[in-house]
Amino acid sequence: PAHVVDPDQVVRYTITQSSETFGSFTNTSATFKELGIQRASSALSDLAAFFSASVSYGRGEAARDLRATIATANFFPLLGVRPELGRFFTTGDDPVGGGDPTAVISYRLWQREFAGRPDALGKSLWLGSRQYQIIGVAPQYFTGVDLKAVDAWLPLHTGAREFLGNSDEWRDTWNWQWVKLLGRLKPGITRTEASAEATVRYRAATAEVEDRKNDKGTVTFQPIIAGRGADQTQTPLVVALLAGVSGLVLLITCANVANLVLARGLARRRETAVRVALGVGRGRLVRSLLIESLSLATVSAVIGLGLAYGGGVVARALLLPGIDFIEPPVDDRLMGVAFLASLVTGVLVGLAPAFRLSRPDLADDLRAGAGRGSAGREQVRFRNVLLFTQAALSVIMLLCAGLFWKSLRVAESVDFGFRPEGLVTADIDLRTAGYSKPQQHAFYDDAYRRFKTVPGVAGVSLTTTNPFWTRQGTNVRIPGLDSIPRLKSGGPYFSAVTPDYFTTLGISIKRGRGFVEEDHSGAARVETLARTFWPGEEALGKCLLVGRGSTVCREVVGVSADASNESLEQEDVQAYYLPLAQSDSLAGDRYLMIRAAGNPLPMVGSIGRRLQTMAPNLPVASVRLMQEQIEPLMRPWRLGAALFGIMGLVALGVALVGLYSVLSYLVAQRTREFGIRSALGAPLREVIRMVVLEGQRVILAGIVAGLAVSILAVKFLVPPDLIARVLFKISPTDPVVLGGVALLLVVTTLLGSLVPAMRAGRVAPMEALRAD
Repeated sequence: PAHVVDPDQVVRYTITQSSETFGSFTNTSATFKELGIQRASSALSDLAAFFSASVSYGRGEAARDLRATIATANFFPLLGVRPELGRFFTTGDDPVGGGDPTAVISYRLWQREFAGRPDALGKSLWLGSRQYQIIGVAPQYFTGVDLKAVDAWLPLHTGAREFLGNSDEWRDTWNWQWVKLLGRLKPGITRTEASAEATVRYRAATAEVEDRKNDKGTVTFQPIIAGRGADQTQTPLVVALLAGVSGLVLLITCANVANLVLARGLARRRETAVRVALGVGRGRLVRSLLIESLSLATVSAVIGLGLAYGGGVVARALLLPGIDFIEPPVDDRLMGVAFLASLVTGVLVGLAPAFRLSRPDLADDLRAGAGRGSAGREQVRFRNVLLFTQAALSVIMLLCAGLFWKSLRVAESVDFGFRPEGLVTADIDLRTAGYSKPQQHAFYDDAYRRFKTVPGVAGVSLTTTNPFWTRQGTNVRIPGLDSIPRLKSGGPYFSAVTPDYFTTLGISIKRGRGFVEEDHSGAARVETLARTFWPGEEALGKCLLVGRGSTVCREVVGVSADASNESLEQEDVQAYYLPLAQSDSLAGDRYLMIRAAGNPLPMVGSIGRRLQTMAPNLPVASVRLMQEQIEPLMRPWRLGAALFGIMGLVALGVALVGLYSVLSYLVAQRTREFGIRSALGAPLREVIRMVVLEGQRVILAGIVAGLAVSILAVKFLVPPDLIARVLFKISPTDPVVLGGVALLLVVTTLLGSLVPAMRAGRVAPMEALRAD
């Protein structure tokens, strides 16, 4: 993260624990009480807390979303960050119970809203429910530690009400895990040592706490980048693979250009021999050839930087639309890397050809015409090794492209149990506008009725959870049983919904029925929960006691299909539905689910405007396509398929150029031989076949080697869990992908070898015989 001092010493607090409701899991959030417990650790020099979320900026129709972070006053000093302008907030700005609302804004917001003027200090921003006075500006590119753009930082106690409401329960409860803890290790202390001490402190503090005394929680300090620790996703793995494949592209290109330089050097054999005969030293000759190679590499680096910048802009827009980037695609670091790579590439490309071309056979080269003569055995071997290596590396790269493409196809074909196409989800943070719980429910009930009559709306429903966004759980008991079966995925989770929820989302009812307006305590059950709660029995008519201490029997009136709500790869999850009208004591926030009759995209803006005009001075409405919520789950495979696919096309192009260069080298060396063959009556097809087979033998050997290396690496070098996280439900040795890659490379290189082969077949016999 930008501006963080000694980031390797900064660690994230995570805890692995178990609960009756959710089973065993690792939580990257903590209770606020744990901040006080762990602050006294002898392994940490400091410990800070923060929490990030969207907050409404402005009021009414002009309102929009900003990303804000609430943090303890030591957040910035712990990271070693200094303000660009003004100051950061201190403990005096953030007393327990909250103080005067102050804010530190991002450099980007400062430029956008205040044109970078110093008089921004002292001005106010309307964030959430009130105005905050600007006291400082963060340095450019600073986003905290989450690598997501942040527009404002607020003192934790003062700003908590914007995210958590007016209740102060979060300060003292052990059941509200929401805050992120960030520590800095003392010099010489390892993460393992700090984790061990923190675990002892946690267990001692919770030994007498109800609901926690039997929880043997284990604290682990993770790296500063969440994606490298407990929150690791497929995306960092895809990025690492892309970096490795980029190296393969560079190696293949180096091999190709080296072949081209060798082929071009044949035309300069007499020139080189004359220069040596006139006394030019070998070192000077090598230097001149390396200068040519370095010049070529430098020009290529400049072009490559331009392509990288333009390609980065396009890739961000098409593949990562949900990320608000604050840095350009190419910065000073990348330009430095490109310059260094150009130097290394220039040396790699030019060194071996330069040494070979600087040792001419003077008698033969001065006598021979340009490009005539025969290849020495050593030159042929060197040329074939380059082509063999290129073919093998191309196979590996094309396999990556093929596997990611197939993973994406499989991921896109996942049955979610509902139809996300055409579905829009909407909600508005009424809490920050001062609405009480009954007023919030009344607002959503009114919106529910209004949207039913909007043209273009095929269905509307209210729910307390949002697929791939939120989920909710509470205690569940079955009369006559001391305990209920648990799944690794946790749960059971519930959603309180209106009767039209199942038709709006497209969830099928397998047995029984869905809800009707007259239902007061029914419970529609999904298949997994029905199967695990009552194995071998019919779930219809069974009784559930929902909520801690509840004595109200909720009858199972229907069994619905399982519907995904968190990930593409999740295991079976226990879930159930309750009638919304009879679940106010259990239900949380509400969401509108709207199904469009046609294209849902034009409706997104109009839905937001309709919600914000229902009452004056409302915060911004959050309206999203359901597919936008699913898209981040697809991102690793979409990124991999797109970028590996582009590199696969590059590999094909490079393979063609490489084969062309090798065969051109061959034709240039054996021009006289081909002319003599033609003079002696050899048919054109025989000469063409000879040249094509010359290249294809090496290509086929390289393909076999590339396939063998890939299969062996997958079997013996790559951990199975890594493969399972990178590829989506396919085998890395998928025969369709392996065969397709081999066939594609064979056909492409076969076509690429025809041009130099046709040139060899058209060599005029008299021209070849007069060449000497």
